[in-house]
Amino acid sequence: YLLRRFDALAIAVGTPLCRDLPIPGRELPGVHFALELLGAQTRCNAGEIPFFPFDLRGKKVLVIGGGDTGSDCVGTAVRQGASEITQIELLPKPPEKRSYSTPWPDWAYMLRTSSSHAELCQRLWSLNSKRFIEKDGRLAGVEVVDLDWELSPEGKPVKFTEKPGSSRIIDCDFAFLALGFLGVPKDGLAAELKLNVDGRGRLQGDASRGIFVCGDAASGQSLVVRAIASAKRAATEIGAYLAGK
Repeated sequence: YLLRRFDALAIAVGTPLCRDLPIPGRELPGVHFALELLGAQTRCNAGEIPFFPFDLRGKKVLVIGGGDTGSDCVGTAVRQGASEITQIELLPKPPEKRSYSTPWPDWAYMLRTSSSHAELCQRLWSLNSKRFIEKDGRLAGVEVVDLDWELSPEGKPVKFTEKPGSSRIIDCDFAFLALGFLGVPKDGLAAELKLNVDGRGRLQGDASRGIFVCGDAASGQSLVVRAIASAKRAATEIGAYLAGK
């Protein structure tokens, strides 16, 4: 349908699939993907929905995942009046300064503290989530266990083992999963548009039919600067295609 209406089609849908945490209790009310929270906040701010669907005021919020998305969840929970916010991470606490394992121009392995973290957040590292705890039919906490990490000679984490006897419960009313994203699936959009998919499951455009793919939809989860560069390349290719070159 789109190809009948338009001369060229650019697919820039990002990585719509969130990485899940399939442990016992995942189905409990109160356990949500990070994008459910962040998307609701954006839609509420834009006036697309009349009220914020998560009642976080006075609640204990747990964010599982230590990246930028998790930081955004922390900031949103602060704005919504959460009383306690904890963010946990599977990996060990990064060094204060850039690790020798990631020399420039690689993405630096080092500790990053956002303005959201500085507002109201307890951060914990080297924790593995084992199960969600239920009370009265909804989420009441998460059982976690401490991890011992084996590091490479450069100081980068490579392998972990669980510490015996370290299991404990982190109380929470809401848990938001910020564990990263998966690439565009081989079926669905790719199959419908008859696009090729490479060995890593990434969409490949078809310039002969005027279909172009850019950003995370083409490469999988990456940095925003790479997505911008990809979009610029796609725009150049679309211009040449429309000009008949």
